[in-house]
Amino acid sequence: LMDSLYLYYYFQSSLAKEYELKLLAGSTQQYLTLSALKEFPILCVEPQIQQHIVNSINYEVNYERYLDNSVRTYF
Repeated sequence: LMDSLYLYYYFQSSLAKEYELKLLAGSTQQYLTLSALKEFPILCVEPQIQQHIVNSINYEVNYERYLDNSVRTYF
């Protein structure tokens, strides 16, 4: 079972984006074929590890937002 946020963050990773670039088809408008999507490698880890990864990324994102808001408040 895959956590949807884990999959979202995985597909946003530089590793997945790099692999995606290799699989793109089309010249004017690029796209991924269904067969390419079926072959797309997904790092499958245990649900507890997926949740830990999601929580860690969410913490970082929320901390960045907090800092941004704090800086805007003072300036």
